[in-house]
Amino acid sequence: MRYPSFVPIIALVTTASVALLLGCRPGEEPVLEPEPLPEVITVTGKVYFTRAAPDQAAIHLHPVERELPSGEDLLFHAVEALLEGPTADERARGIVTAIPLGTELLGVRRDEHIAYLDFDGRVEEGGGTASVLSRVHQILYTATEFPDVDGVVLEIEGERPEAFSPEGLILDFPMRRPPETPTF
Repeated sequence: MRYPSFVPIIALVTTASVALLLGCRPGEEPVLEPEPLPEVITVTGKVYFTRAAPDQAAIHLHPVERELPSGEDLLFHAVEALLEGPTADERARGIVTAIPLGTELLGVRRDEHIAYLDFDGRVEEGGGTASVLSRVHQILYTATEFPDVDGVVLEIEGERPEAFSPEGLILDFPMRRPPETPTF
């Protein structure tokens, strides 16, 4: 099919016009600048992992700082940061987590200074007594870093467990920080 002789001229003029509008010279590829992302305001919060004592005789809770997006969901973001685990640098310094890899936070709600944290079933998997106790305290201490949280209720897929983990740990709800930081 033969095009009328003015079609290539229209195509050339259209291409040149678009290129000039995009700030290009003829023969250059247009460069589209991405829209800048909105600035996220963060606050520094603490999450609690564990670390063995120098003599390896006990495990202690170990707070680390995390930059958390500010806003209403600060507690949610802190627990999510806890579930992400320690950074590579922290792991190299012996900081670890007792929370099973892949544990998901399903929801957070508050009622009169009590935080209700709903996890999937992985939060209960594996570990011995020391691991399970340190896991529960990692969650408790991270959540109670916030001045408006005095206690924590753990839920597993929307239900309050009668016993936690295969170890059968009986938890008093709401859980509150003990007077002294425990060792495991």
